[in-house]
Amino acid sequence: MDRQFNILLAEDNLSIRAVVAHILREHGFNVLVAEGGDEAIQLLVAHQVDLLLTDVVTPGTNGFDLALHAKSIRPNLRLLYMTGYYYDGAADKDILYGRVIHKPFGAGQLLAEIVQALAG
Repeated sequence: MDRQFNILLAEDNLSIRAVVAHILREHGFNVLVAEGGDEAIQLLVAHQVDLLLTDVVTPGTNGFDLALHAKSIRPNLRLLYMTGYYYDGAADKDILYGRVIHKPFGAGQLLAEIVQALAG
C-alpha cells in the first residue's frame, strides 16, 4: 500500500483488542482503539479514519449500529466486522456495507481482509 491508513478498532475484549492492534501496527497501520461503540464514535469524530474494524457484539451498541452511525459521519469509511458467532452477512449486504471475518482468525487472514476492505 502506498500510504499509511488509519484504522479504528472497536473491540470489547482486551486480549483480542491488544493482539489485533499489535498486528496492525506491526504492518504499518495507524490504529485508534475503542472498547465499545460510544468511544469509537468519539474517536471517529475527532480523527480521520479510513477503516472501521469492529466486533459485531460491543458494549453500548452493536457493531452494525455503530457502522451505520459511522457511515453517516464518514460516508466513504470502509468497514470490516469481526465476530465469534456464526453470521452470514449476505442477506444484509446492503445494510452492512462491509465484510465479516470470523474469530478465531490468524494475522494473515486479518491482513488480507483489511487490504481487501481498503481496496473495495
